[in-house]
Amino acid sequence: MTQTLLFVTPQLDSSTTRPQAVGTARRRHAVALAAAALLATPAAHALDIFTGNAPAFVGAWFNGVFTEVQQFQFALDWQGWCNARVGAVCSNHRYWNVAGNWDNNAAPGGASDVRVDAGNTVRVGSFNSLYLGPISGTAFAGVLSAAGRVELYGSLTVGNASFADLYNDRDNQGTLITTGLATVSLLSSGAGRFQGAGGTTVVQAFTPSPARGLFEPQVGGGHTLQFSGNSLATPLAVALEPSARFVNTGTLGLAGGSVGLQGTATFAQLPVFVNTGTLRGSGNIGGVKFENAGEVVLTNGQFMNMGSWGDHSGRFTGAVGSTMGFAGIGSAGHRFAP
Repeated sequence: MTQTLLFVTPQLDSSTTRPQAVGTARRRHAVALAAAALLATPAAHALDIFTGNAPAFVGAWFNGVFTEVQQFQFALDWQGWCNARVGAVCSNHRYWNVAGNWDNNAAPGGASDVRVDAGNTVRVGSFNSLYLGPISGTAFAGVLSAAGRVELYGSLTVGNASFADLYNDRDNQGTLITTGLATVSLLSSGAGRFQGAGGTTVVQAFTPSPARGLFEPQVGGGHTLQFSGNSLATPLAVALEPSARFVNTGTLGLAGGSVGLQGTATFAQLPVFVNTGTLRGSGNIGGVKFENAGEVVLTNGQFMNMGSWGDHSGRFTGAVGSTMGFAGIGSAGHRFAP
Protein backbone atom coordinates (compact mmCIF):
# COMPACT_ATOMS: atom_id res chain seq x y z
CA MET A 1 0.00 0.00 0.00
CA THR A 2 1.38 3.29 -1.02
CA GLN A 3 0.96 6.41 1.11
CA THR A 4 1.23 9.87 -0.23
CA LEU A 5 2.35 12.68 2.08
CA LEU A 6 1.25 16.16 1.19
CA PHE A 7 3.16 19.21 2.48
CA VAL A 8 0.98 22.26 2.34
CA THR A 9 2.48 25.75 2.79
CA PRO A 10 -0.14 28.03 4.32
CA GLN A 11 -0.87 31.24 2.50
CA LEU A 12 -1.28 34.32 4.67
CA ASP A 13 -3.81 36.77 3.36
CA SER A 14 -3.48 40.50 3.61
CA SER A 15 -5.52 40.63 6.82
CA THR A 16 -2.79 38.60 8.56
CA THR A 17 0.34 40.17 7.15
CA ARG A 18 -0.70 43.82 7.57
CA PRO A 19 -1.05 43.81 11.40
CA GLN A 20 2.38 42.12 11.71
CA ALA A 21 4.00 44.77 9.56
CA VAL A 22 2.33 47.59 11.45
CA GLY A 23 3.37 46.09 14.83
CA THR A 24 7.00 45.86 13.71
CA ALA A 25 6.96 49.44 12.48
CA ARG A 26 5.53 50.63 15.76
CA ARG A 27 8.21 48.84 17.76
CA ARG A 28 10.95 50.31 15.58
CA HIS A 29 9.42 53.78 15.96
CA ALA A 30 9.32 53.44 19.77
CA VAL A 31 12.97 52.38 19.87
CA ALA A 32 13.93 55.36 17.69
CA LEU A 33 12.04 57.74 19.97
CA ALA A 34 13.74 56.32 23.06
CA ALA A 35 17.17 56.70 21.47
CA ALA A 36 16.39 60.28 20.46
CA ALA A 37 15.25 61.06 24.00
CA LEU A 38 18.53 59.75 25.41
CA LEU A 39 20.52 61.85 22.98
CA ALA A 40 18.48 64.95 23.81
CA THR A 41 18.94 64.58 27.59
CA PRO A 42 21.84 66.75 28.87
CA ALA A 43 24.63 64.72 30.38
CA ALA A 44 24.81 65.02 34.15
CA HIS A 45 27.96 66.43 35.68
CA ALA A 46 30.38 63.75 36.75
CA LEU A 47 30.53 63.16 40.50
CA ASP A 48 34.13 63.02 41.69
CA ILE A 49 34.63 61.74 45.25
CA PHE A 50 37.92 62.42 47.00
CA THR A 51 39.54 59.28 48.44
CA GLY A 52 43.04 60.44 49.36
CA ASN A 53 44.52 57.09 48.39
CA ALA A 54 47.72 58.55 46.90
CA PRO A 55 49.53 60.67 49.52
CA ALA A 56 52.89 62.34 48.99
CA PHE A 57 55.18 61.10 51.78
CA VAL A 58 57.79 63.71 52.76
CA GLY A 59 60.18 64.04 55.68
CA ALA A 60 62.49 66.89 56.72
CA TRP A 61 65.16 66.71 59.43
CA PHE A 62 68.01 69.00 60.50
CA ASN A 63 71.07 66.81 60.90
CA GLY A 64 73.17 69.46 62.63
CA VAL A 65 74.64 70.84 59.41
CA PHE A 66 71.75 71.18 56.97
CA THR A 67 68.12 70.13 56.60
CA GLU A 68 67.62 66.82 54.84
CA VAL A 69 64.44 66.50 52.78
CA GLN A 70 63.38 63.04 51.71
CA GLN A 71 60.48 61.70 49.67
CA PHE A 72 59.13 58.19 50.04
CA GLN A 73 57.02 55.91 47.89
CA PHE A 74 55.75 53.70 50.69
CA ALA A 75 54.23 54.54 54.06
CA LEU A 76 56.32 52.04 56.03
CA ASP A 77 59.59 53.49 54.73
CA TRP A 78 58.39 56.99 55.56
CA GLN A 79 57.29 56.03 59.06
CA GLY A 80 60.56 54.24 59.77
CA TRP A 81 62.67 57.21 58.64
CA CYS A 82 60.61 59.69 60.66
CA ASN A 83 60.56 57.59 63.81
CA ALA A 84 64.35 57.16 63.72
CA ARG A 85 65.03 60.93 63.68
CA VAL A 86 64.07 63.02 66.68
CA GLY A 87 62.65 66.37 65.61
CA ALA A 88 61.83 65.28 62.06
CA VAL A 89 58.93 67.11 60.43
CA CYS A 90 56.95 64.64 58.35
CA SER A 91 53.88 65.10 56.15
CA ASN A 92 51.65 62.99 53.94
CA HIS A 93 49.57 65.53 52.07
CA ARG A 94 46.87 64.38 49.64
CA TYR A 95 46.91 66.68 46.62
CA TRP A 96 43.89 67.66 44.54
CA ASN A 97 45.64 67.23 41.19
CA VAL A 98 46.79 63.64 41.79
CA ALA A 99 44.56 61.24 39.85
CA GLY A 100 44.95 58.46 42.42
CA ASN A 101 43.26 60.60 45.08
CA TRP A 102 39.88 60.39 43.32
CA ASP A 103 37.45 57.51 43.00
CA ASN A 104 37.46 57.58 39.20
CA ASN A 105 41.26 57.92 38.99
CA ALA A 106 41.11 61.40 37.43
CA ALA A 107 41.36 64.89 38.91
CA PRO A 108 38.13 66.95 38.64
CA GLY A 109 37.57 69.51 35.92
CA GLY A 110 35.57 72.70 35.65
CA ALA A 111 32.27 70.86 35.03
CA SER A 112 32.65 68.28 37.81
CA ASP A 113 30.50 67.86 40.90
CA VAL A 114 33.06 67.27 43.64
CA ARG A 115 32.63 65.78 47.11
CA VAL A 116 35.13 65.76 49.97
CA ASP A 117 33.75 63.71 52.84
CA ALA A 118 34.22 64.47 56.54
CA GLY A 119 37.53 63.25 57.91
CA ASN A 120 39.41 63.86 54.65
CA THR A 121 41.84 66.70 53.89
CA VAL A 122 42.68 67.71 50.32
CA ARG A 123 45.42 70.18 49.45
CA VAL A 124 45.57 72.42 46.39
CA GLY A 125 49.18 73.35 45.74
CA SER A 126 52.11 72.72 43.44
CA PHE A 127 54.65 70.05 44.35
CA ASN A 128 57.32 68.21 42.39
CA SER A 129 56.91 64.63 43.57
CA LEU A 130 59.49 61.99 42.71
CA TYR A 131 56.83 59.28 42.72
CA LEU A 132 53.61 61.07 41.74
CA GLY A 133 55.16 63.43 39.18
CA PRO A 134 54.79 67.23 38.95
CA ILE A 135 51.61 68.37 40.71
CA SER A 136 49.85 71.50 39.52
CA GLY A 137 48.67 74.09 42.03
CA THR A 138 45.68 75.15 39.89
CA ALA A 139 42.40 73.29 40.52
CA PHE A 140 38.86 73.47 39.13
CA ALA A 141 35.36 72.28 40.02
CA GLY A 142 31.84 73.04 38.91
CA VAL A 143 30.16 72.41 42.26
CA LEU A 144 32.01 71.49 45.45
CA SER A 145 30.59 70.03 48.66
CA ALA A 146 33.37 69.74 51.24
CA ALA A 147 32.44 68.27 54.61
CA GLY A 148 36.16 67.64 55.08
CA ARG A 149 39.01 70.15 55.08
CA VAL A 150 40.26 71.99 51.98
CA GLU A 151 43.72 73.59 52.07
CA LEU A 152 44.57 76.21 49.46
CA TYR A 153 48.26 76.77 48.73
CA GLY A 154 47.31 77.42 45.12
CA SER A 155 44.13 78.50 43.32
CA LEU A 156 40.74 76.78 43.24
CA THR A 157 38.16 78.00 40.73
CA VAL A 158 34.60 76.84 41.44
CA GLY A 159 31.05 77.82 40.51
CA ASN A 160 29.25 77.12 43.79
CA ALA A 161 30.76 75.60 46.91
CA SER A 162 30.29 74.81 50.58
CA PHE A 163 33.24 74.38 52.94
CA ALA A 164 33.13 72.98 56.45
CA ASP A 165 36.78 73.98 56.99
CA LEU A 166 38.74 76.12 54.54
CA TYR A 167 42.42 76.92 55.08
CA ASN A 168 43.32 79.61 52.54
CA ASP A 169 47.03 80.42 52.86
CA ARG A 170 47.37 83.91 51.38
CA ASP A 171 51.12 83.99 52.01
CA ASN A 172 51.57 80.94 49.75
CA GLN A 173 49.31 81.96 46.83
CA GLY A 174 46.14 80.54 48.36
CA THR A 175 43.21 81.84 46.29
CA LEU A 176 39.53 80.90 46.12
CA ILE A 177 37.91 82.04 42.86
CA THR A 178 34.13 81.81 43.10
CA THR A 179 31.83 82.80 40.25
CA GLY A 180 28.66 81.86 42.16
CA LEU A 181 28.13 81.44 45.91
CA ALA A 182 30.59 79.87 48.35
CA THR A 183 29.74 79.37 52.02
CA VAL A 184 32.55 78.81 54.53
CA SER A 185 31.53 77.47 57.94
CA LEU A 186 35.06 77.98 59.30
CA LEU A 187 37.91 79.92 57.72
CA SER A 188 40.62 78.24 59.77
CA SER A 189 43.39 80.33 58.16
CA GLY A 190 41.80 83.65 59.12
CA ALA A 191 43.14 84.89 55.78
CA GLY A 192 43.29 84.21 52.05
CA ARG A 193 42.55 85.71 48.68
CA PHE A 194 38.93 85.72 47.55
CA GLN A 195 38.26 86.49 43.91
CA GLY A 196 35.71 86.02 41.14
CA ALA A 197 33.78 88.89 39.57
CA GLY A 198 30.08 88.62 40.39
CA GLY A 199 30.68 85.93 43.00
CA THR A 200 30.06 85.99 46.76
CA THR A 201 31.88 84.22 49.58
CA VAL A 202 30.13 84.03 52.96
CA VAL A 203 32.34 83.41 56.00
CA GLN A 204 30.40 82.30 59.06
CA ALA A 205 33.36 82.01 61.47
CA PHE A 206 37.15 82.23 61.44
CA THR A 207 40.18 81.56 63.59
CA PRO A 208 42.91 84.25 63.67
CA SER A 209 45.68 83.91 61.10
CA PRO A 210 48.52 81.78 62.49
CA ALA A 211 51.34 84.21 61.70
CA ARG A 212 49.78 87.50 62.79
CA GLY A 213 46.66 86.69 64.79
CA LEU A 214 44.38 88.74 62.53
CA PHE A 215 41.33 88.44 60.31
CA GLU A 216 43.05 89.44 57.07
CA PRO A 217 41.25 88.46 53.89
CA GLN A 218 42.11 90.11 50.59
CA VAL A 219 39.08 90.62 48.31
CA GLY A 220 39.46 90.95 44.55
CA GLY A 221 37.69 93.43 42.30
CA GLY A 222 34.05 92.63 41.56
CA HIS A 223 33.87 90.03 44.35
CA THR A 224 31.86 90.24 47.58
CA LEU A 225 33.09 88.83 50.89
CA GLN A 226 30.41 88.62 53.57
CA PHE A 227 30.92 87.98 57.27
CA SER A 228 27.84 86.61 59.04
CA GLY A 229 29.24 85.44 62.38
CA ASN A 230 30.31 86.94 65.69
CA SER A 231 33.83 88.22 66.36
CA LEU A 232 34.86 91.07 68.64
CA ALA A 233 38.40 90.36 69.85
CA THR A 234 40.42 89.64 66.68
CA PRO A 235 41.87 92.75 64.98
CA LEU A 236 40.85 93.28 61.36
CA ALA A 237 43.20 93.78 58.44
CA VAL A 238 40.69 93.52 55.58
CA ALA A 239 42.23 94.53 52.22
CA LEU A 240 39.82 95.47 49.43
CA GLU A 241 41.00 95.76 45.85
CA PRO A 242 39.30 98.32 43.55
CA SER A 243 35.57 97.53 43.03
CA ALA A 244 35.52 94.89 45.78
CA ARG A 245 32.83 94.66 48.48
CA PHE A 246 33.00 93.64 52.14
CA VAL A 247 29.67 93.14 53.90
CA ASN A 248 29.10 92.58 57.61
CA THR A 249 25.75 91.03 58.46
CA GLY A 250 26.85 89.70 61.86
CA THR A 251 28.55 91.24 64.88
CA LEU A 252 32.09 92.36 64.10
CA GLY A 253 34.68 94.28 66.04
CA LEU A 254 37.45 96.29 64.42
CA ALA A 255 39.49 95.57 67.57
CA GLY A 256 42.05 98.25 66.73
CA GLY A 257 42.36 97.04 63.14
CA SER A 258 41.31 98.36 59.75
CA VAL A 259 39.32 97.93 56.57
CA GLY A 260 41.07 99.60 53.67
CA LEU A 261 41.99 99.89 50.02
CA GLN A 262 44.55 97.52 48.54
CA GLY A 263 46.31 99.42 45.73
CA THR A 264 44.99 102.56 44.05
CA ALA A 265 41.56 103.39 42.63
CA THR A 266 39.58 106.18 41.06
CA PHE A 267 36.51 107.41 42.93
CA ALA A 268 34.28 105.21 40.75
CA GLN A 269 36.43 102.18 41.55
CA LEU A 270 36.55 102.65 45.31
CA PRO A 271 35.67 99.45 47.16
CA VAL A 272 32.66 99.42 49.45
CA PHE A 273 32.32 98.33 53.07
CA VAL A 274 28.66 97.73 53.96
CA ASN A 275 27.50 97.17 57.53
CA THR A 276 23.98 95.80 57.97
CA GLY A 277 24.79 94.12 61.28
CA THR A 278 26.66 95.52 64.28
CA LEU A 279 30.13 97.05 64.02
CA ARG A 280 32.01 97.72 67.23
CA GLY A 281 35.34 98.91 68.60
CA SER A 282 38.20 101.20 67.71
CA GLY A 283 39.77 101.20 64.28
CA ASN A 284 40.16 102.81 60.88
CA ILE A 285 38.12 102.58 57.69
CA GLY A 286 40.09 104.27 54.93
CA GLY A 287 40.18 104.49 51.15
CA VAL A 288 36.76 102.86 50.84
CA LYS A 289 33.15 103.92 50.75
CA PHE A 290 31.50 103.04 54.05
CA GLU A 291 27.75 102.42 54.19
CA ASN A 292 26.16 101.83 57.59
CA ALA A 293 22.66 100.38 57.38
CA GLY A 294 22.98 98.60 60.73
CA GLU A 295 24.55 99.94 63.91
CA VAL A 296 27.97 101.29 64.86
CA VAL A 297 28.66 101.12 68.59
CA LEU A 298 31.57 102.65 70.54
CA THR A 299 32.18 102.46 74.25
CA ASN A 300 34.04 104.90 76.49
CA GLY A 301 37.46 105.81 75.10
CA GLN A 302 37.01 104.07 71.75
CA PHE A 303 37.43 105.77 68.37
CA MET A 304 36.50 105.02 64.77
CA ASN A 305 37.73 106.92 61.72
CA MET A 306 35.41 106.34 58.79
CA GLY A 307 37.20 107.87 55.82
CA SER A 308 35.85 110.46 53.45
CA TRP A 309 32.72 108.98 51.84
CA GLY A 310 29.62 107.08 52.89
CA ASP A 311 25.84 106.81 52.78
CA HIS A 312 24.22 105.92 56.07
CA SER A 313 20.71 104.87 57.03
CA GLY A 314 21.64 103.07 60.26
CA ARG A 315 22.48 104.12 63.81
CA PHE A 316 25.69 105.49 65.35
CA THR A 317 25.86 105.00 69.11
CA GLY A 318 28.79 106.36 71.07
CA ALA A 319 29.33 106.41 74.82
CA VAL A 320 30.74 109.41 76.66
CA GLY A 321 34.41 109.79 75.76
CA SER A 322 34.20 107.98 72.44
CA THR A 323 35.11 109.59 69.09
CA MET A 324 33.71 109.08 65.58
CA GLY A 325 35.62 110.72 62.76
CA PHE A 326 34.02 111.67 59.44
CA ALA A 327 36.39 113.40 57.01
CA GLY A 328 33.60 115.12 55.12
CA ILE A 329 29.87 115.74 55.51
CA GLY A 330 27.34 116.28 52.75
CA SER A 331 27.54 115.84 48.99
CA ALA A 332 31.36 115.61 49.07
CA GLY A 333 31.53 113.19 52.00
CA HIS A 334 29.23 111.33 54.35
CA ARG A 335 25.48 111.57 53.93
CA PHE A 336 22.94 110.56 56.58
CA ALA A 337 19.33 109.55 56.00
CA PRO A 338 16.85 111.44 58.17
